[in-house]
Amino acid sequence: MNAKERRRLNLVRLIEEHGTIAELARRTGVSEALISQYKNAYRNLGDKNVKALLQPLGLPDDWLDQPAPDELRGLRETAAHYLPGEGDFLSIPYYPDARFSCGPGASNPDHQDIVFLKFLRSWIVQEKHWSVSSLILIRAHGDSMAPWIQDGDAVILDTSQQTIISGQVYAFDFDGEARIKRAFRNADKSITLSSDNKVDPGSRDETIATDALDLLRVVGKVVWRAG
Repeated sequence: MNAKERRRLNLVRLIEEHGTIAELARRTGVSEALISQYKNAYRNLGDKNVKALLQPLGLPDDWLDQPAPDELRGLRETAAHYLPGEGDFLSIPYYPDARFSCGPGASNPDHQDIVFLKFLRSWIVQEKHWSVSSLILIRAHGDSMAPWIQDGDAVILDTSQQTIISGQVYAFDFDGEARIKRAFRNADKSITLSSDNKVDPGSRDETIATDALDLLRVVGKVVWRAG
């Protein structure tokens, strides 16, 4: 499968996640006619067009370049024939009891079990260029960050990235409550924690005033998610 077809199939998946082309057009500001042309391969999905689609949704620029559903099925069919050695994997600590809410916030116990999950070294090092020592894996709870992060999604955090860049998504601890939000820096140096899901009436933006920033701790930046 070539790169153009991969992007087209992932666009079809994105349309399905939003229900209709009209809804995707409403969320992105890209016209229905243009999205339809991309879907039907009448127009090329170049890098500039991809950014116009993905950035309003808070999705990374390479989202359409991930393996398409058809490719994943093929990988599953051939997986039994590939048995990588122990050295081909790296372990990431997973905190199964941690509750990071994509909503108002969740409390976590002081002591938590840790399970080490193995990921392909080539994916972490060569493809993503991450430092495995900075990574942790958690589960998201709630749907205020939908459609990118759904309730129950696995989320990898890069704990080395704790300086807030406006528009990026982070896991926070605010006064003992853990949450996953998109962060924005304001002119008065306050921080706004924003939800992607504007349809949910419970998903309200929250601004942390400068005199309360001492209570806000960045756990890490969200660098990957999977359902």
